[in-house]
Amino acid sequence: MFLPTIGVNSFQGSGAEDVGVGLRLGALAGSRITELLSLNVGFAFDIANMEAPPGASASQYVLDIGFNPLLHFPLEKLEIVAGPLAAVFLDKGSLGAGSTTIDSWGYGWTIGANAGLFFPVGKVRLGGLVNFYLRNPLKFCVTANGTDTCRSDDVDSLKTLAVSFAAML
Repeated sequence: MFLPTIGVNSFQGSGAEDVGVGLRLGALAGSRITELLSLNVGFAFDIANMEAPPGASASQYVLDIGFNPLLHFPLEKLEIVAGPLAAVFLDKGSLGAGSTTIDSWGYGWTIGANAGLFFPVGKVRLGGLVNFYLRNPLKFCVTANGTDTCRSDDVDSLKTLAVSFAAML
C-alpha cells in the first residue's frame, strides 16, 4: 500500500506563536496484513509559515519518520481508516535579518493519530487524512554569533494538526 498526501498544517500551543498555516507533504508506505489492518512506515514533512519581523526572514522545517499502523473499515461506498503513530522528528529553523542569522535545530519523539475517509475512483481510493502530532523534543539548540546554546530540559512540546488530500494506491 502507498498513500501519498499533500495538505496544510497548523502548529498549536505555546511554541506556535507567530506561526501561520503551512504546507504538509507526506506518505505512508506499507502492507495490508489483513483486510482490516495495514502496517506502514510514515513520513511527514512540515513547512511552517513563520511570521518574521519587518526586514527579516524566517523558516522552519520538521521531518517525522515513524510507524503508522492503520485499521481499515471498508464499506460499500467508502473506506474509513484510523490508527496511532509513533515517530522521531528533526526540526530545523532559521531567522535572519541582514548579515545576522540565528539557526535552530532539535530532535525528539512524536506520538499521534491518523484518521481518514477514502472513496473508490477507478483503481485507486481518493480522500482525506487528518493527522494530530505531539512532538516532544529531547534536545533543542540555537546557534547565534557562532555560539551554540542547547537545552534538554523544559523544552516545550509542539502540537501539529494537519489536513491532507490523499490517494490510496
